[in-house]
Amino acid sequence: MLFKSPTRNTFNDQIIPIFYSETWGDYWGFFVFIRSKSAYGAYGNIDSITPYLGRVNLVSLFPSLLLLGGVGLGIKKLWDLLKNGKRDPETLFYGFLFLIFFFSCAGYFWFLVTHVVDKGATIKASYMLQAFMVLPFLVSETLETIRFARLRFYWALTGILGLIFLHNLPAMVSKYWWIIFYPP
Repeated sequence: MLFKSPTRNTFNDQIIPIFYSETWGDYWGFFVFIRSKSAYGAYGNIDSITPYLGRVNLVSLFPSLLLLGGVGLGIKKLWDLLKNGKRDPETLFYGFLFLIFFFSCAGYFWFLVTHVVDKGATIKASYMLQAFMVLPFLVSETLETIRFARLRFYWALTGILGLIFLHNLPAMVSKYWWIIFYPP
C-alpha cells in the first residue's frame, strides 16, 4: 500500500508508513488534493493523484537510502570521536550533526508516545524539520566520499537524484498556486 495508496486513512496509527509518505509526498493531502464542490467535501483529484504519490514513494527509496548512508556516516564520526578520541573539526562537526538528528528523533518519538491521537494525526514530517536540516550535510559528505573514490558512480548518483527531483516536483508544490494570483 505504500506504493499504491499512500494517502489519508490508509495507514491509521502506523508510524513508519505515514512518516515516510508524509516526508516524500503528502499523506494527509493538504497540498496535493483539490477539494471539489461536492456536498460531501470529496477530493476532485484523488483518483489521479494517489497513484502518483505511490510512485513518489517508490522512487524516493533511493534518496532514503542515501539519507541512511548519511546517518551511518554520522554514527561513524561520533564513534571516532567518542571511542577513538579523534578530535579534528570534521569529526566533531559530523558527530555533532548526528547528535542533533538522534535527539530530534528521540524527542519526536517521546512526543508520539505521550500524545496519542486517533488515526496517527500527530505523525507529520513537518514536526521533524530540525532533523531534516542536518541530513543534507551528512548526505553531502557521503556523496563527497563517493566522488573521491569513484567519480563516474558519483555522477550517476547525482543524475539519478536529479531525475527523482523532477519526478517528485509536483508533490513538492501545492495545487493551490492559483490563490496567489486570484485571492478569494
